[in-house]
Amino acid sequence: MAASKGYKDAVCKFAKICKYDSYLLKLYKDELIHDFKLAIENGSKEAMYDYGKLLYKGTIENKNTDKACYYFKNAADFGHVKAMSQLHNERCCFLL
Repeated sequence: MAASKGYKDAVCKFAKICKYDSYLLKLYKDELIHDFKLAIENGSKEAMYDYGKLLYKGTIENKNTDKACYYFKNAADFGHVKAMSQLHNERCCFLL
């Protein structure tokens, strides 16, 4: 998919579409997770934040607050403002 071709923020846009279409999410779940991880490895703060949101809500995998907070923290460290806010709002203060 997109992230494997170097379009690291495209995966975030696709994830936002899948969020509203459960059929697409089921169909592309494994590829979406793979592309998120590639985008994160390439330093996409948007991917870190969006993947954290999906983990927090249990949309893409089983709900995992600790793992979600880890990704929020990484995105915040890269200067992602919404991730900084999320850290304070979602009881992720153990990471601060």
